[in-house]
Amino acid sequence: MVPPRHGSDLVGGAENHLAALAHHAASGGWSVDIATTCAVDNERWANALPEGETMEDGLRVHRFAVSPRDELRHRD
Repeated sequence: MVPPRHGSDLVGGAENHLAALAHHAASGGWSVDIATTCAVDNERWANALPEGETMEDGLRVHRFAVSPRDELRHRD
């Protein structure tokens, strides 16, 4: 599964929903991997977590670094 951010302490509807789906699949015997970014704040969009592979709550999580946010492209 590929959410833009992942973590048990994140607040985000899509991220929380995908995490619930991932845990449900894993509890059914599926092997679940999460590919996500090192960002935790969707406003600053900066690397806050280390890049690499970890096990989090029974899921294998692969984190990838983000590039600096292009403010001109992300204005409302």
